[in-house]
Formats: sequence, C-alpha cells, structure tokens
Amino acid sequence: MSSQIHPHKTALYRVVVFIAAIASAVLFAILAGKNPHPEHELKAGDLLARLAPRPVRPDIVILGIDDADIKKYGSVEKWPRTVLADGISAVERGKPKLVVMDLALNKRTGSGDAELWRTIANDKNVVFGMAYNAARNQTYTPDDLRGLVFLEKFALASNLVISPNTDSFTYADFEPPLSDFTGSASGVGVFVRETDQDGVLRDARLFYNSSVVYPPQMANIRGKFPQPVLNDGAPVALTNLALITADRALDVEKDFIAVSAGDSVRIGGNFYKNVSAPVDDQGKMIIRFSGPEGTYQRVAFHDILKGSLPAQFFKDKIVIVGSVAANDPASEFRATPMPGLMSMPEITANTVATILDRSYVGRFERKLPGIILAIGLVTGLILMFFAGSRLTLMALLTLIVYAGIVYFTYAFGHTLMPIVAGFAIILITWMVGLILTYGPLKDVPHAHALSYEETTPEPNDVSHA
Repeated sequence: MSSQIHPHKTALYRVVVFIAAIASAVLFAILAGKNPHPEHELKAGDLLARLAPRPVRPDIVILGIDDADIKKYGSVEKWPRTVLADGISAVERGKPKLVVMDLALNKRTGSGDAELWRTIANDKNVVFGMAYNAARNQTYTPDDLRGLVFLEKFALASNLVISPNTDSFTYADFEPPLSDFTGSASGVGVFVRETDQDGVLRDARLFYNSSVVYPPQMANIRGKFPQPVLNDGAPVALTNLALITADRALDVEKDFIAVSAGDSVRIGGNFYKNVSAPVDDQGKMIIRFSGPEGTYQRVAFHDILKGSLPAQFFKDKIVIVGSVAANDPASEFRATPMPGLMSMPEITANTVATILDRSYVGRFERKLPGIILAIGLVTGLILMFFAGSRLTLMALLTLIVYAGIVYFTYAFGHTLMPIVAGFAIILITWMVGLILTYGPLKDVPHAHALSYEETTPEPNDVSHA
C-alpha cells in the first residue's frame, strides 16, 4: 500500500531545487569573474543610487559660470584672465578653505594671465584641474615642459601598490595648467570626466598610474629652468582633482596618501578618521551622489563680480569654480545615476563629498564570485523545503529580505551587493520548484510514507499459520 505526499517532502525535490540554486549561482559567479561590472548590474546600481542619496555637504559651494556670464564675456575658454582674477579675488576675501578651478587653463591668453597668477600665488589655496590627452600635440613649448616639471611636486612617488592590470598613462600626455599656475598651485589633479561604456559617469579614477618620462625637447633646454627631481622612468601616480582637493581640505601633504590598486586609496593624518576609499584595479571609486544637477548650492560668477554676496559667505568653504552654462561649447555635461545631465563642477562636488564624508562604497570584485555562491547556497537551503503556493510566498519573502539587505548594505554598510544576480538566483530557484511541483513531481507515490496505523495490526487481527 502507498500514499501521496507533497513534492517538497521528497528527497528528489529538495535535491533538484538545491542544485538549481547552486548551479545558477555558479553560472553568475563565473560571469562575474569575467566581467564584474555588467551593464545590467550598473543599471540596477543606478536605481539604488537614486533611492539612497547622500546628504549635501554645506561646506561645498559651486561658483558657476552660467549663460548670463557667457552672454557677457563669451565662451569661458576665451575669457580675459583678468575677469577670473577679479572673481577669485572676491572669493578669497571671504577666507575660503580652498578654491578649486574645474577649468582647463593650460593655454596662455595674453590677457590677464599675470593677474590671475598673482591672485593664486598670494593666497596659496587654489587647486587646479588638468586633462589627460592621449592625442596631445607632441610639439612641446618650454612652458609646456616647465609645467610638466612642476607637476612632479604633486605626483605620488611612494606608498604605491599597482596591479599588473592597472592601466598606464603617458606622463607627457597630461596637460597641467600654465607653468606659472602649476608652480604656485596648492594642488593639481586630473578632471573627473571618465564614463562607463554606456556613457554614464558613475566612478572617479582616483589615481593615474604613470612613469616620469619627458619629451625629447627637454634635452635641448639650457639656462635657468626647473630641473626634474624624479629619476627618468620613476613610477608615479597622479591624483584626480577630487582626491587632491580632499587631501588639501584635510590639510595633509601628498606623502600621507597611500595607493593600493584593487584595494583602497588612503589618506592618513591627524584627524578623527582616516580616509580609506575602496577602489578597483583601475583605481576607480564609486561616487555617492546627493541628487541631480543643482542639488549643491550654487552662486553665479557675475553675482560675485557685482558684489551681491558678502565675502563672509565663502568662509571655510570649498569653492568649486566651473562652467554650468548650457550654451557654452566649452561646458561639459555627463549622464550620471541621477536624472538628467550633470555639469562637471557638480560631479566634482559629489566626488569630493564622497571622500570627505567617507561615504564611499566597496564592490569587492575579487570576493564577488564567493558572495554570489553564498547567495545561491542560502537560497537553496531556504526554498528546498517549500512547494506550490508556499514556495511562491517564501520566494517573495526571500526577494524582499534580499532587497532590504542590498539597500541597507549600500546606504549604511558602504557595500554594493550583486543586485541582478541575487534576484535572478532566487527567481530561477523558485521557477524550478514550481515546475517540479506542477510537473514531474505533481503526484509522486511514496511507498515508504505509510502512517503508523497502516503498519500496526488491529488488536482483533489474528494471523494464522
């Protein structure tokens, strides 16, 4: 005599469901090992970034060159440097912590260069951005070479652990500001401009791996000229604009920055909590955005020139100067995880805040396959004991719990879990369980599932030989 039992009470059902969870996890773990940042995970991370924005830092303000400024003075690339000098002087009267020039100022204009240099040299708290241009003209002027020599003082030459997979950048292809500006700057760093393959800017490359090799023209320069300090071929890392800004805001020297590709970028010093920003093999850190364009406080450049704001407004602030004009060809905007396009000064503000707030998020690429396998193991151990409507209910509950884990580990635990892979493992396991429940194992006879009454003789039952 046999009876019918629910599929989930059979060893076959439990084994198949468990194997389905593990097999799907193995598949996603292999894919993650080959590509830790697939586009579907990036898009899911964008949604998470919108759901968990960071608070705005009140000590960061954007001094925006807007359409009204462009209408009056023309494209920012052609501005007389006297205008920039007047605006920066007005800001400096308020005693800001730093002034960050998120503008390319690597060409002489012959109109106010000296005035802007004197403003920079007098206050000693101006940080400049620079571009990396792999297609740079290989004809270098003495001023270009002088700027590259001055750039050495901002290059990290110690505390470097570089991965064999880390991209290398040609030292002579960096475009520092005018040599006078570079020589008097508080810091120089590479603009935050790089996007992922889908055109979205999510990360900031905190350092650029390079070697100090000067163009051949350097050998022909004679007379009074700054001489390189680093040996030819010396390995260095050049910081990006946000990292050097955060370093100067914390009032520490570059020697307190330690780079470890695939691990972290650290800033140590005499402050309450050291910076330890997790980065991938390329030195990229996830930016924690506070919101869309316009979230950070912004004042217009022409208002500064008119004296519409009291100088005290800038006291102890990090002032990021850059173009936010939609009608200026020199302006740059990028897609980010936030709605709409974002101007470069706003992106820089968010990146600086990520570092100073220690709100950075780790992806742990090297541990990602193990994390995915753990998700598969837990999913299998949970869902293998349920079938039918109870399986659906438990799968839904598991999805909700995992969604909560993803959110809270991102928002408060500074960790980005595999989102799509985790959900997919749960859903695949659920589907396999349903197929078994209403398919091959719908009515499985189980000869050994006999009740106590069926196997125990009645008291008046007499057996005869």
